[in-house]
Amino acid sequence: MACYLSLLHKMLYDKPSYWSQVNTPFRIIYWVLFLALLSAIEAMNLYAQGSFLEPKKLAVLAEQGGHITSAALPYYSIYGSKGDSEILGEGDIVFLDSGSGQGIKPGDQLRVFRVVKLIIHPVTKEKLGNLIKVIGKLRITEASDKTSTAIITDMYDNAIFKGDRVIPLTQGGAGQEETTSGRKEGEGVTGYIVAIKDEKRFATQGDIVYIDQGKANAIAVGDTFNIQHPDRLNSATESQIGMLRIIAVQEKTSTAVISHSSTEIAVGDIIVE
Repeated sequence: MACYLSLLHKMLYDKPSYWSQVNTPFRIIYWVLFLALLSAIEAMNLYAQGSFLEPKKLAVLAEQGGHITSAALPYYSIYGSKGDSEILGEGDIVFLDSGSGQGIKPGDQLRVFRVVKLIIHPVTKEKLGNLIKVIGKLRITEASDKTSTAIITDMYDNAIFKGDRVIPLTQGGAGQEETTSGRKEGEGVTGYIVAIKDEKRFATQGDIVYIDQGKANAIAVGDTFNIQHPDRLNSATESQIGMLRIIAVQEKTSTAVISHSSTEIAVGDIIVE
């Protein structure tokens, strides 16, 4: 928007026949208002670009971002709901196939998740694990020996369905805790983007991606990496196409948000510290 405003200003100011009829006080007022509006627009743009990097919003992104795991997750299932609806939303009452016999008690919070697909490394072809998509949260209201009742408290997707899986918040998390990198100074890390959330073909600023580096590589929440196209690494062309920030860490993979992008980012693009 700022560039269009500048263009309009140029079109007006470059017309001597128009400005010769405008008195000096009006020109001063025009300049003051124009510069103030331009500054406000630029400030709004900067805020919009960086607002999702605020700590609270990063925590939300980490909770909703999902992760890749090779571990087998012990899960429960939603087997029904009040009113017997197939499609469920925030505030709906659901029934789970596990109860106090499995340690569930009133007040417990659980994640609702789906297994999206098996992630294969784009370069090494190694099986990295299943991509887990977190779609909401439940809170237990009642628990019997083998079943329990819960209310859907948060929705991260369009809908929750009967049959969706749930797991306690204390299990199978995405590793969102703030940590300190264990790497020595000068010990850089190079890796790859191996998946994009929601199976998008390309990622841009604000999108969630998954990389092939994790706790085993001393990656920590808050680490930042440059993103490069593989075919530009040894060329004279500017190779950096964006940056990402780590928001959750697993043993061999991590979840990240694209904090800046100058072009579309794809699976197989390289990350360099």
